[in-house]
Amino acid sequence: MVILGLASLAWGAAALSTGRLVVPRTVLAGALGALALTAALMFAAPAHTSIVGVAAASLLLVVVGASAALHVRRTARDSRAPRTAQPMSVVGLLVAAAVIAVVVTPALGATQNAVLLRDDGTVPVISHEGH
Repeated sequence: MVILGLASLAWGAAALSTGRLVVPRTVLAGALGALALTAALMFAAPAHTSIVGVAAASLLLVVVGASAALHVRRTARDSRAPRTAQPMSVVGLLVAAAVIAVVVTPALGATQNAVLLRDDGTVPVISHEGH
């Protein structure tokens, strides 16, 4: 999963710098593989896995995979598909960032609680009083 995460970051940087989907077939395979690994990890350690985190990751992976699949299908149908960067509006970029923030922020909070969960079902409370 760490390798897939690092590869996703590199792909995201490449896609943002070129303004188009880069290596869409590889992205589609990576998204499907990441979905399978996410499900496997959820079943491997269910007590320490956040269902909110898994749902958010799955949602984002499905969106990326569907975008890659549509791109592959479009380029297979029309071999003259544009290879140049498409302009993106600032409003579109802000809306996309807001959606990501709304999906990811609660998932990160739930993931931290799931990781800290003790075997008895409690989460440790850190207090800075009484130094």
